[in-house]
Amino acid sequence: MSKRVVTTLVTLTVAAIATTSLMSCVAKNDYDDLFGVTVRPPAEQSPSARVVTTDKPLRVGLVFGGGAARGVMHLGVIKALNEAGIEADVVAGTSVGSIAAVLYVNNPDYAHLEELILEFSDRAITDFIISDQGLLQGKALAEWINDNINYRDLAAMPKPIALVAANVNTHKAVMFTGGNPGEAAQISSSVPGVFVPATYNGDMLIDGGMLSNVPVYAARQLGADIVIAIDVMCGRAPAVESNAVSALGSAFWLQNCVEPKSEVANADVLILPIPSNPSLIDFGDQEVRRRSITDGYNATMAKMPEIKQLLCEHDTSYCG
Repeated sequence: MSKRVVTTLVTLTVAAIATTSLMSCVAKNDYDDLFGVTVRPPAEQSPSARVVTTDKPLRVGLVFGGGAARGVMHLGVIKALNEAGIEADVVAGTSVGSIAAVLYVNNPDYAHLEELILEFSDRAITDFIISDQGLLQGKALAEWINDNINYRDLAAMPKPIALVAANVNTHKAVMFTGGNPGEAAQISSSVPGVFVPATYNGDMLIDGGMLSNVPVYAARQLGADIVIAIDVMCGRAPAVESNAVSALGSAFWLQNCVEPKSEVANADVLILPIPSNPSLIDFGDQEVRRRSITDGYNATMAKMPEIKQLLCEHDTSYCG
């Protein structure tokens, strides 16, 4: 055996040992302290789930969908709804929409959210690791969310909120309504192969977009009478590029956007912004983000007559 071959084998062996050692240091994402329940379609919920009556206050549900960097458009939707005096009573979110949901329920003031999102750096949520489970541990995302909200328990937040993930073991969506907000959003955003998966009561959980990218059913389960859903994913196909990240983004888009989805159709109003920034991974600079906010705002304003009419039909306080 030549000296070069021996040297190469030694180098590879040392690298393998080092990699294995680093892998063993990867922290487990075990989040059994969260409170979650299986998401059920309206047909499996209470028979009165879709009955809107005048003997109780109208409960408006706002649903924030997944869409990675396109989630910035959620902020424009919030701006338009704030201007119209429309505030959600219950909120649900998946993936990047789970982050939007937590930030909105914590403080729905647009000016506060705009400052937070424009100053946001994706480096703040990037915790690279060497692991066969994923490229990012995910805990940095949880910490960033918790550092920017005032609550330590989803159940203690000002509005009922549900963050949706996909349970790999049961093949069903699960919604978290109690426990650490950052950890719940981390689980909801755990894109397979990118983030280390989380475990909950022994089951593996991944990005909620795999089963419920626009979690209308979760909002219904929280008691929403009227659901306004935001789909930031499907307004425009991502660019097709020859790399793993692009392929993953395209796979998500195909899964959620090519065939009609019964869950999205269950919304009373669907807001579908057309992103001026087609990227699913690049949040862009402040100017790009401002354009994304405008995209969300314009899409919502186009739907505003429909939203107001629908709310007015069931609650006269929204009329006029």
